[in-house]
Amino acid sequence: MKHHHYLITCFPIQGHINPTLQLAKTLATLGATVTFATSASGLKRVHDRLPSPDGLTYAPFSDENTPASDTTTYMTNIRRCGTENLIKILRNSLDTGWTRLVVTWIMRRRIIFNGWTRSKRLDSVVYIAFGSLVVLSNEQKVEILQGLVESKRPFLWVVRSLDSEEDEVKNMFEEEIRNCDGMIVTWCSQTEVLGHKSIGCFVTHCGWNSTLEALVSGVPLIGCPHYSDQTTNAKLVEEVWGNGVRARMNGEVVMKREELGKCLDVVMGEGERGKEIRKRAWLLRGMAMDAVKDGGSTYNNLRKVMDTF
Repeated sequence: MKHHHYLITCFPIQGHINPTLQLAKTLATLGATVTFATSASGLKRVHDRLPSPDGLTYAPFSDENTPASDTTTYMTNIRRCGTENLIKILRNSLDTGWTRLVVTWIMRRRIIFNGWTRSKRLDSVVYIAFGSLVVLSNEQKVEILQGLVESKRPFLWVVRSLDSEEDEVKNMFEEEIRNCDGMIVTWCSQTEVLGHKSIGCFVTHCGWNSTLEALVSGVPLIGCPHYSDQTTNAKLVEEVWGNGVRARMNGEVVMKREELGKCLDVVMGEGERGKEIRKRAWLLRGMAMDAVKDGGSTYNNLRKVMDTF
C-alpha cells in the first residue's frame, strides 16, 4: 500500500466532527498519516474523547470565538479562518515532502450519566436528540415533554439550551423533571449513549449521521424529519429497513404528545410490529459490524481507496 498523508477538514459542528473523526482514526489505524483540521471551538466540544492513534495529529484554527447563534458572522469567520488555515497547511506540506495529499471538505463534555443509565432496565430508556441545527419551537418542546411524561418511560433528552425560552416554559420543564424519571442535558456523546444497553428507542430528526449511528448501535428509531434528506431517511427507516417508525406531524409541523406516545408504544411495546422492528434493528447492526471488520465490504473499499490514490 502506498503511504499517504491525508488532510481531513470539516465544518465545526458535532454532526460533522463525529463521522469525520471516525474516518481520520480509521485511516491512521490502517497506517496512513492524517492531519485533522477544524476550528478550535469545534475540537473543544469533543476534547475529552479525541482519538490518538499513531499517525493522527490535529491542526485547530481560531474562529475568533464568534457564538454560533450569530450565524452570519460565524459563517463568515469560518470561511475566512478555515481558508487561511488550509492554505498554511498546504504550503507546509510542500516543505515537508508529503507524498500525497487528499483534502476532504465535509460541509456538514461527556455527561456523567453512567450511574443513571446503569439503574435502568435493558432497552427501557427513550433517547431524544435533534442534531446541531434543528430548532424546535416552544410548542414542540412542550408536546415532546408531555408525551414523555405521560409515557411513564425513563428518558434522556438533549436540549441545546433553555436559556432563550420563556419563563413559563422553563418553569414547566423544571417542575416536570423533578417529578418524573427523566434527564435533560445540553450535550452528550451520542455514540456512547446509543451504545448503552439501557437505550430502547431513539427519537430523532433523522439526520444521516444520527440515522447511521442508531443503525450501527441496533437502536430502533422514531423519525421526526424537518428538512433536507431527513424525510428520505425517515422513509428508509420505516418502509425499507424496517428498524423504526415515522411520527406524523399536524398542520403546524408539530408532533403532538399523543403521536409520540403512540410511536413509543409501537417501537417499545410488546406488539408484533414492535418485536419485528427491534429484530430488524439488531439484524442491521450485525450487518453493519460485519461490513467494517477486516475483510468486510466497507473495510475492503477503504483499502482500495488508499491503494488507488
